[in-house]
Amino acid sequence: MHTAGCDGEALTMHTADCDVEALTMHTAGCDGEALTMHTAGCDVEALTMHTAGCDGEALTMHTAGCDGEAMTMHTAGCDVKALTMHTAGCDVEALTMHTAGCDGEALTTHTAVCDGEALTMHTAVCDGEALTMHTADCDVEALTMHTAGCDGEALTMHTAGCDVEALTMHTAGCDGEALTMHTAGCDGEAMTMHTAGCDVKALTMHTAGCDVEALTMHTAGCDGEALTTHTAVCDGEALTMHTAVCDGEALTMHTAGCDGETTEVVGFDVLRWLTEN
Repeated sequence: MHTAGCDGEALTMHTADCDVEALTMHTAGCDGEALTMHTAGCDVEALTMHTAGCDGEALTMHTAGCDGEAMTMHTAGCDVKALTMHTAGCDVEALTMHTAGCDGEALTTHTAVCDGEALTMHTAVCDGEALTMHTADCDVEALTMHTAGCDGEALTMHTAGCDVEALTMHTAGCDGEALTMHTAGCDGEAMTMHTAGCDVKALTMHTAGCDVEALTMHTAGCDGEALTTHTAVCDGEALTMHTAVCDGEALTMHTAGCDGETTEVVGFDVLRWLTEN
């Protein structure tokens, strides 16, 4: 389905029990209130939605019970109130959401019971109120959230009952009020949160009942009011928090019932902390 310069209130593509090699929706310069792509019980090799220069209230891609090799949503220069990708019971090799220069109130991708090799959300120069990635009972090799130059009030990654080899959150040049990574009951080899040049009020990493080989939080040039990582009942080989040139009011690392080979905090001025406290 191709649309160019389309000005309509509702632009929709519905597919049910579709068995094709490629299912694609292209939109360019479309100014509509609702731009939607629905797929149900679809077995395709490639399911793709492309949007460029779209100014609409809602841009949504729904997939249910989809077994395909690649499922992708691309947005470029999109100014919408809600940009959402929902996946339920999806078994794909690559599930990806790319956003570039997007100025929306809510940018969200939801995944439930997803068994894929790679689950990724990329955002670049996004100025929105909420940027969120939710995963529930997801069994993937790599679960990643990349943000670059993001100025949002809330940047959040939630994982619940997730069994992955690598769980990673990358943030660069992010100026937001809250930057958070939540993990619950996660059994993975590597769980990492990277922040570079981040100026936020609250930078937090929460882990509960986590059994990982490496649990790491890196911060560089961070000027925030609160920089915190919480770990509870964590049994890992390495539990590390790195801070470099961090000027924050509170720099805290909590560990409860943690059985790890190494626990360290690097780049923290103990004498300064004792003097100020």
